[in-house]
Order: sequence, then C-alpha cells, then structure tokens
Amino acid sequence: MGDIIIRDDTMGQSWCFTPTREGYFMAAAKIEEIIQKGHRVGGDVGRVKAYTG
Repeated sequence: MGDIIIRDDTMGQSWCFTPTREGYFMAAAKIEEIIQKGHRVGGDVGRVKAYTG
C-alpha cells in the first residue's frame, strides 16, 4: 500500500505519513488531534485504526 493520508475535512488540510510502525502511530496521533478540535477526519482513518487497534 501507499502512503497514509489523513485529512482535516473541516479545514481542508491533509498530512502524509510513511506506512511504517512509527508512521501509523503518528497518523493515529494526528487523527486524535483533529477529533479533539471537533473537526471531521477523512482519509485512511480505517486503515490506521485497523493497524493500531
């Protein structure tokens, strides 16, 4: 699979992470950060959740 893409759909921003163990956990942290702001999250959220549990 390719890079992990996480989007803040509310702000129209996106971030790209390398699909390594560290990358998945960095993406998970970004997802939580976006959620904490009350924004909508898009991108590879399901893929990250499947990896990190």
